Amino acid sequence: MVSFGVNPISIIPFRLTLIMMDDRRARISKLLHSLADEIMALLPEEKGSGHPAPSPVEEDRLLTPEEAATFLNLTVEQLRRRNIPKKKLGRRTLRYSLAALRRYLART
Repeated sequence: MVSFGVNPISIIPFRLTLIMMDDRRARISKLLHSLADEIMALLPEEKGSGHPAPSPVEEDRLLTPEEAATFLNLTVEQLRRRNIPKKKLGRRTLRYSLAALRRYLART
């Protein structure tokens, strides 16, 4: 018999540890799958497909002062005097967020 200097009895705890780790992995995997199933059951589904309906995304783009004034039915001068959030892109370049303008309209 060839001996490699390893006592077979000392390998047993190592094997038991591997078996226990495999058992934990299997239990964690089952828990994750059941959690995913529960989450999917809570999401709204599109009719005819097994996929959740996409959430509506608010369109946002930057408008020039002229476009923003037209959107709010104001003159450019009236727009500048109002406390409406704006972004300064350069020394003289102002832009207004379409989403911010919609929020402003909803507030007033």
